[in-house]
Amino acid sequence: MQKTRNRKQAAALQYNSAESLPTVLVKGSGLLADLIESLAKENGIPIAEESELLPLLMTTSNDSSVPKESFKILAEIFSFLYLADQQWRGDHPHLQPLIDAPTSPLEDSSGEFQ
Repeated sequence: MQKTRNRKQAAALQYNSAESLPTVLVKGSGLLADLIESLAKENGIPIAEESELLPLLMTTSNDSSVPKESFKILAEIFSFLYLADQQWRGDHPHLQPLIDAPTSPLEDSSGEFQ
């Protein structure tokens, strides 16, 4: 998130796998930026305030891959998120069975459908 000329800006990224680039899910200014921030907080999604990244993301269309100029900054953010995830898992070992559970009732633990 960043304020420019007293107008907040925010962008939400989606990243599914190491085989694809992160995608700008949604971006916006003003009230939309407030909504993006609010939804992230309500859903426990980490918020990174990165003043160099946001201007690059604001030039990208929604549902588009992030620009290559943002790769270095994103690598730093993903490193932070990985460490935060590892710490969270360490703080909540009782939830590990849920984390490891198949994502679908038809999917077994190897990710194969039955």
